Amino acid sequence: MISLLLLTVLTQTAPAPRIAVIDISAGDAIYEDISRGLAENVVNALNAVGNQATRIDETQMPKGCHSGPCLGIVAQQQQADIVVTLDAADAENEMAKVTLTSLRGINGEFLGGAKYTVKPGQLVQPKQLMDFAKASLTALTDKAPKVALEKKSKPPKKKKR
Repeated sequence: MISLLLLTVLTQTAPAPRIAVIDISAGDAIYEDISRGLAENVVNALNAVGNQATRIDETQMPKGCHSGPCLGIVAQQQQADIVVTLDAADAENEMAKVTLTSLRGINGEFLGGAKYTVKPGQLVQPKQLMDFAKASLTALTDKAPKVALEKKSKPPKKKKR
């Protein structure tokens, strides 16, 4: 009886989404090897929570494709349920600003996003990236898009005279 119940539960769970991660960073915004490393971090974070993610190399992209309908072609070629774009740029103090966008592979519908600042090569993944990765597991079935943003730092308080 218990094994039948377990079998029923296991067959009703949705398979992990297949995710294609694409680096769309501008060449003059950040070094290419750094943005590739950031994309690999995204893939690792997505896979760590149970997704099936792979990074798509520039050579696997249609020529001149960075956004728009051509990403749907990439999703079809990769049999991806979700396309994640990574747009990175240099920031102050050897940091990188990262913007992630998650799109439904079949029609490009916005599913979620994240923004964070990270020191390239740091071992601890930013909370926003991990929240984004976890939200990707249910992004295809959730009704509202999920967005993980860094908290804005508060301006210093003015001293009273």
